[in-house]
Amino acid sequence: MYPLFDIEAIIEHVEMLWSFLEAALRSSLGHLPGADAIVDDDTNLTKMILAAALTVEGNGHSDLGQRLFEAVKPAVTASFWGPTDMKGLSLICVAVSRFQPCLSTGTFSVIS
Repeated sequence: MYPLFDIEAIIEHVEMLWSFLEAALRSSLGHLPGADAIVDDDTNLTKMILAAALTVEGNGHSDLGQRLFEAVKPAVTASFWGPTDMKGLSLICVAVSRFQPCLSTGTFSVIS
């Protein structure tokens, strides 16, 4: 997926999310928000990348990957039907690869 995404920016975003979640655990929140609680564009893109990677690693099946995809589905639908930007197009590219009959083949066809 490297041609479509800036891996350094994604890693930086994941580190920022991790810092937020650690702070949430230490504070009075007491519990972590669910996968659908954080819904900005960068986080949705990260969720889709993780969902695709988990599904490829699981030979076409991943319960966590499926849950992440379901959490992002409203954002993907909005990107399909409404105005979008480059992040929205990237989100659509990963989502389209998710719908291929063989995810690993679909993912690599989007990459090339």
